[in-house]
Amino acid sequence: MKKAVLTVSSFIFAVTLAVAAQQPPQNPPAQPPPQGQPPQGAPGGRGPQPAPKNLQVLPKDTTRQQINGIMRGFTRGLGVRCPFCHVGEEGADLSTFDFASDEKPTKKTARIMLQNLMETNTRLASVGDKPAGEPRVSCWTCHRGETKPASPPAQGQGRGNR
Repeated sequence: MKKAVLTVSSFIFAVTLAVAAQQPPQNPPAQPPPQGQPPQGAPGGRGPQPAPKNLQVLPKDTTRQQINGIMRGFTRGLGVRCPFCHVGEEGADLSTFDFASDEKPTKKTARIMLQNLMETNTRLASVGDKPAGEPRVSCWTCHRGETKPASPPAQGQGRGNR
């Protein structure tokens, strides 16, 4: 069991790094963050953070810091912010959000997509020239910063159909 948790945690960390590596570096803001947002570099708020609740796909012992990194990967991969999947108002202090709630359908979809991502990377672990354990696909692979992946071109159009 511990080996499985370690493997999944390592995989999630690797996915987060892969997604982050695909993003261009950003310069720190010259002004303070908008009201209700934690300062850059802060671990998401003030004081100690409670343990994550209602984890159904990620290992139960995933830390808040790991969750924050994974969520940042989702926001980059889909071009969304916290209220897209979580109950809370845009611009509100994150401490007012109900992150454990399953009210939003987008959160349920995200869980299914994360399971698919993990299964795909497990199946592709020994294929190609990347080191074992390094993810082959991420949210960005299909979404490219959009909430919905682009549809394929109509039959007879696109590459290879000249």
